Amino acid sequence: MEMMKDPYTILGVDRNTPPDDIKKAYRKLAKEHHPDTADGNEEKFKEVADAYETLSDPQKKAMHDQQQYNPFGGAYSDNMFEDLFKSQSFAGSFNQRFGFNSKGRDTSGVLRISLSDAYFGTHRDINIGMKTVKIDIPAGITNGQKIRLKGLGQRGQTEELCGDLIITIEVINDNTFFLDNQGLHTIKNISIYDAILGGKDSIDCFDKTITFSIPPGSSNGKVLRVKGKGFPVYKQEGKYSDLLISIIVDIPTDLDDEDKMLIQKIKTKHDGK
Repeated sequence: MEMMKDPYTILGVDRNTPPDDIKKAYRKLAKEHHPDTADGNEEKFKEVADAYETLSDPQKKAMHDQQQYNPFGGAYSDNMFEDLFKSQSFAGSFNQRFGFNSKGRDTSGVLRISLSDAYFGTHRDINIGMKTVKIDIPAGITNGQKIRLKGLGQRGQTEELCGDLIITIEVINDNTFFLDNQGLHTIKNISIYDAILGGKDSIDCFDKTITFSIPPGSSNGKVLRVKGKGFPVYKQEGKYSDLLISIIVDIPTDLDDEDKMLIQKIKTKHDGK
């Protein structure tokens, strides 16, 4: 079966061309291809006349404009549908209209949670259309990770063909801890005496108290790594990343004269070396 030609292409116009301009295009081509002229072509003349008959009648033109997007009504361009299906929004409405088994598009969103919720795991109730959906957020989830909820995206032709809802997690660091790809970070003030002599200290980390060692001669800003005491590893129960403690050495401000004399003796001793 021969494919029907596009009347717009035949007349050299488009869908937005005014009726008067369509008529002018028709008259020019009809005169050019009229069988009574020297270079006339009866087949071309009939083709032009049929095209004008379609486009000059509002009802026929409207029917044509509707059918040109329907493969069952005749296609006028070899690659028209390929081009149209590159647009997901068109494909969705096209398939819903004409009964194709199309899959709905995936949709996405961002969900912000606290660092504490990310540490312990939590859940959120979100409203999607007319229903409320519970999202389970596992312990150890980190910034930028995604949760895919099957079938909760754009509606497809059937329930099985609905798109997915993809939620990107954004973890908000708090004033005590922050998380990056190296581990869980915090800051701890220590005394100058522990910094010089070494010692032990402790820090409260969410649900536990962690004791750590301070090496002798620790300088201000030194980072102490406590193995396996940081953030839960995602979906690996009982496993934790490292805890990184940046120390700030406190300089005492309440020294008496005796304290100052002792420090001066130490300074003098080391200055003489």
